[in-house]
Amino acid sequence: MILALLGECILARNERAVAAGVYIDILEACGSAPGTTRTTLQRMRTRGLFHTHRAGRESLYEPTRSFLRILDEASTRVLAKDPFTAEGSGWTVVTFSLPETQRSVRHVVRSQLTWAGFGDLRDGVWVAPGHAEIPDSVRELALDESLRVAVFRAQEIEGLPLAKTFMSAWNVDELRGAHAQFLDRWEHAPEQSDSPLRDIVWLIADWLSLLRNDPRLPVAHVDDEWPAQRSVQAFTRLHRAWRPRARRQFDAAADHA
Repeated sequence: MILALLGECILARNERAVAAGVYIDILEACGSAPGTTRTTLQRMRTRGLFHTHRAGRESLYEPTRSFLRILDEASTRVLAKDPFTAEGSGWTVVTFSLPETQRSVRHVVRSQLTWAGFGDLRDGVWVAPGHAEIPDSVRELALDESLRVAVFRAQEIEGLPLAKTFMSAWNVDELRGAHAQFLDRWEHAPEQSDSPLRDIVWLIADWLSLLRNDPRLPVAHVDDEWPAQRSVQAFTRLHRAWRPRARRQFDAAADHA
């Protein structure tokens, strides 16, 4: 949930150094235990996502430049008008084999590929519909001649379709279920809210999970009742309704901490 909060409220602020207690209080209202939030912040700092400094008895957390770039890129997809439609035709393929000594790099690559819409076809082979964005981490590895990393586009040869093989990288029924779960919670939720900051954090956290799971499957390979567009409509309606008051609520908490 902290990523949902940061992406929604920090990017719009000029003063981005915020007391840890602000995050702890807001996320406690969202159901996250204070100790869990405190540990998450400390781990993110260790990973180089935050700078910290003291202000009296408080620790201020300020996102690093690289973390702000990640948040900005994620925000672009969160707010996209059509986030579940692939751009371009064919498929994008990434193959890689990283040594055991680079296990942490492998984890980062897999996480970023999943976020970018890639599915794990088989060991070391990842595919995405259309002209998928290539994560920065993968681009950097592909340029390292000492590593076995390749990125390329694939087009079908007439009479030899790829789609059935490539679609096996995802469980379509599970994807449909993820949309159904999102719609069950949010499609008929009222726009009036007693706590817009809490509700928008919950909404965006669920939306991020859905975006992470849905690879933008080609329309030709899903049925006419595919629920992606309904999910977009539900998210857009509530996000537009809650955003102004949620940001004011966050700013008030951050500025008076």
